[in-house]
Amino acid sequence: DVVVSLTPIGKENFAFGLANGTIGVYGGEKKLWTRRYKHDVRDMAIFDLDDDGEAELITGWSNGRLDVRKRETGQEIFKERLSAPISGLCISDYRMQGSEEIIVATANGDIRGYGCASSDEAKEEIETKVDNMRLEALKTQKMALLLEKRSYESNLKAVKAKTRDAGLVPQETKLKQNLQPNVTENCMEVLFESTEGTVIKMLICESQSLFPTGTKVFKKNKPTATLSVPIQKDQLGAGCTFNVKAVVGHLSSYQDHIFESTCEIPHFCGFIHRQSHGDLKMPESCVTFEMNERVKSLETWINKKFGMSYEGRGGGRLEMWFKSIYNDDTLCIFFQEGDNDSRSSVKLACKDMQTLGDMIQELADAFSLKDLKSIASFPEEMKAFKQTIQVVEECDRTRLKLQADIAENVNLVKQLVVKAEDVRLVGNMEHMKRIYAQLYELNLELIGEYKKRARNHAELVRNLKTVNSMIQKAARLRTGRYKTQVVQECRKAIKSNNIHALVDIFRSGQASN
Repeated sequence: DVVVSLTPIGKENFAFGLANGTIGVYGGEKKLWTRRYKHDVRDMAIFDLDDDGEAELITGWSNGRLDVRKRETGQEIFKERLSAPISGLCISDYRMQGSEEIIVATANGDIRGYGCASSDEAKEEIETKVDNMRLEALKTQKMALLLEKRSYESNLKAVKAKTRDAGLVPQETKLKQNLQPNVTENCMEVLFESTEGTVIKMLICESQSLFPTGTKVFKKNKPTATLSVPIQKDQLGAGCTFNVKAVVGHLSSYQDHIFESTCEIPHFCGFIHRQSHGDLKMPESCVTFEMNERVKSLETWINKKFGMSYEGRGGGRLEMWFKSIYNDDTLCIFFQEGDNDSRSSVKLACKDMQTLGDMIQELADAFSLKDLKSIASFPEEMKAFKQTIQVVEECDRTRLKLQADIAENVNLVKQLVVKAEDVRLVGNMEHMKRIYAQLYELNLELIGEYKKRARNHAELVRNLKTVNSMIQKAARLRTGRYKTQVVQECRKAIKSNNIHALVDIFRSGQASN
C-alpha cells in the first residue's frame, strides 16, 4: 500500500505508516512488528515519554487517537482520545524551559504538549494507565474464555449423556493442512481439510504480506470438507506466514467450531523438485561462490526453504533440479564439499537474477555469511541492461535538445511581447494582431515541445528505475562489503559511461584494471 509516514529510529531502524491504517517497525531489512486499524495514520514521532532511556513510537490518527508503543514489540503503553483528528506531531521545547516535549496539533486548532515523565508522580501516573489498559484487556479475554468454557461444558455433558445433537461438531474433529502445487492454476495452494464428516464453511486468513487489505475470506457456495488458499508468486517472500481461522461444522449445524492455526509458506516452495530431469535444460545464467559448510547442512536448508524432505546420497556432492510451477523456469543447485581445509563450492543456475539473489541472501542469513563474494553470469540480463543504458543515453540527448529548443522559443516570446506592446502604443492595431497571431502559434509550439519533454522525462525515469533495479539485483548476489562495492563501482561506471566495466562488475563484483 501507499506509504504515508516514515520515521527514523536510530541509524538502521525505522517506523512506517500506510494509507490502509497499518503501522510497524523495521529493524534493518527485517519487519519487527505491524498493527492495523480502520483509521488513517496522520503522523508519527519518536520520543522517550516515560523517561526509561528508550524512545517510544508515538502515532496520531484521523479519529483523534494518540497512542504510545514500545518500538521493539509494538506493545501499547499509553493512549488518549482527543476531540478532533490529529493534524501533526513534532518535538520541540514549546515552553522554552530547557526540555523537549511532544507537541500534538489537532484539526480544530488545539495544541497539546506531553513532556517526559521525569518526576515520580508522572511516572506513577503513566504506569497506572498502562496497568488499567492491561486490566481491561485481561477482562475482555476472560469473558471470551468463559463463554468458550461454557460451550465446551455444554457439549461435554451432551457427549457423556449420549444425547449429543447431530448438529454439534464432534470433539475429535481436527483441521489438517497441506502445501501442494496446483497444476491447473499454475500456483501453490494450502489445502485445508476437516475430519469426522464435517465441512469447512469459511476460512479467514490474516497476513499483511500476502493480502493487500491484510485479511481475506475464502468460502465455497456449497461447503465441503476441503478448502484451499492459493499462493501466487508475487506473494512469496522471506518469513511468509498467515494466520487462519477456520469455521468448521455440519451443513445443518447451528453451532460451529473455530479452529485457529498459523501456516508458514517456504520462500521457494514454487520450485518443484524433479528426480528425473532429462527434459530440463541447464540455464545459461548462474552464480558460483564458496562457503564453509557441508552437504548435510545445505540439504537441511533446502528442505526448510523449499518445503520438502530430501535425503541425499552422501559423498560430499549434491545435484538438484527444480522446475517452477509459476513460469516453468529451471533452477539447479550444485554443491561440492571441499577437501581438508578447502572451502566447499556452490553453483546456482536460473535465468531469474532476482530468484538467485533471494537464495543467496537467505543462505547468508542461515549460515552467517557476512562477506560473500561470487562470480555471476547472466547473458540475457546483460543484453537487456545494455539496451536500457542506450535508451537512457538517447533520452538524455533528447532532453538537452528539447531544453535548448524551448529556451529559444521562450526568448522569441519575450521579444514578440515587447514588440506587440510597442506597436500598440503607436496605435498600429493591424500589426499588433499579426504579432499576437505569431505569439499564438509560438505558444502552441511551446505546448507541443513541453509534451515531448514530459514524455521523454517519463521514459528516462522509467529506464533509470530499471538501471537501479538491475544494480540492486547484482548487489544481492553478494553480501557485506562485496555487496556495497558492487553499488559503488556500478555508479562510477555509469557516470563515466563505461559499459564494459559494468559487465565486469556484474560478473565478478568489481571493475577490471
